[in-house]
Amino acid sequence: MEAAWKRRDALSPFGEGVLGLALHKLKDSRAGELVSKLEQQAKQDEMQAWWPSGHDWLLDFDSDNSVESTALALKLLTARRERHLFQPDCH
Repeated sequence: MEAAWKRRDALSPFGEGVLGLALHKLKDSRAGELVSKLEQQAKQDEMQAWWPSGHDWLLDFDSDNSVESTALALKLLTARRERHLFQPDCH
């Protein structure tokens, strides 16, 4: 975990989501830093928010895994915040 944390600036949104969820599960407050970073990195339009991610550093090839990145980012945001920037208002 410490090695991943030290290299967090090199992580894609996918990696930040994975690391953030692991830190959250361990009740490590550093997960909050990744939540803030993911909130700032989101792309959005009037209807949606997403986290683009296009390179798999583990396998070292380009592929669009933005769907997975978005799922992990939202899972972390939902776990860490009662309300987050991308949660729709429900009436």
